[in-house]
Amino acid sequence: MTFDNVAAIDGLTIVNWSPGDPLPNPVTSIPRISVDYDADTDDWITEFRALLKLPEVEQVPGLSIGLWGQPYDTTSAPVIQAVAAAAPLLPNLRALVLGDMSYEDCEVSWIHNSDATALFRAYPTLTHAVLRGGNGLRIDGLQHAGLRSLSVQTGGMDERILHDVLQATLPKLEVLELYLGTDEYGCNIEPADLEPLLSGRVLPSLTHLGLMDYYRADELAPLVANAAILSRLSVLDLSLGTMSDAGGQALLDSPAIARLSRLNLAHHFFSDDMMNKLRALGPEVDVSDQQEAEEYNGEVIRFVAIGE
Repeated sequence: MTFDNVAAIDGLTIVNWSPGDPLPNPVTSIPRISVDYDADTDDWITEFRALLKLPEVEQVPGLSIGLWGQPYDTTSAPVIQAVAAAAPLLPNLRALVLGDMSYEDCEVSWIHNSDATALFRAYPTLTHAVLRGGNGLRIDGLQHAGLRSLSVQTGGMDERILHDVLQATLPKLEVLELYLGTDEYGCNIEPADLEPLLSGRVLPSLTHLGLMDYYRADELAPLVANAAILSRLSVLDLSLGTMSDAGGQALLDSPAIARLSRLNLAHHFFSDDMMNKLRALGPEVDVSDQQEAEEYNGEVIRFVAIGE
């Protein structure tokens, strides 16, 4: 599995926009700005400034930041600075995607990102945000009174990003997705590092938690199964990782898991028997995309859905 372009956010369809195009319908759509491979961040900023000159641009409800030239060589910092500076012209911006690139544009683990905190400071109207690409990404000191959903998508999440999330002040955040990834592409997060989140001590309004694409899913499962935060979650997403029957059994043994409204375990390494047992749980359970482990030199190998 690989990342495609983000199709929609907060019910708004994301459409490609270039200079000369009309403003997308602000009731239903938001623009994605992407430049060619041989362009650079200055070209992206030029196209963005062309958008800002359109009549009624103040009605734009969101923005998707796509290819800014050569993201495997050039960071997002100038783009972030330009978008943050334009906040007075975009007073109704509520949805934002940073790094909206498909695998054909740039593999997620090649994207050179930067500190995105300025975007959240500049746009107090934001309610939904997707940040894709973990290299250099930070949201240090993040405080936002209105943000309701945040998805951080990496092929291997650095512990500093997790620390930023755990230290953030987001009183209205209901949905959090963390694509943790694999150590082969930079994940250095231990299962125990997630304890402050699982304890419920941070992010008090969470009802949907995704700890996804994790290469140590079997070790995480028992911690999640006994987590205090389950008492207020309606959706738990542990999909895209390497969970096998050991992790599945830990979930089965937890009465709190059965009280969820939805449990997403898609892309897994369960046996047929374990899949049937999990389907019989109370919540709506997704056990689609069954995988087969590989063996190399006597070692069993399981791959996350998204790494590179």
